[in-house]
Amino acid sequence: MSNRVLVLGAGAAGSVMVNKLAREFRQEIAKEEVEITIQDWTRTM
Repeated sequence: MSNRVLVLGAGAAGSVMVNKLAREFRQEIAKEEVEITIQDWTRTM
């Protein structure tokens, strides 16, 4: 079972947070122990 992180908001702060988390948990992500998802409520079509 993997741990999941959900970041709400894909603006500047959300993007920075996801990048920091990705660097912090790089090894765990590679082993598929951690999953990071970023969600934005804006429709882009």
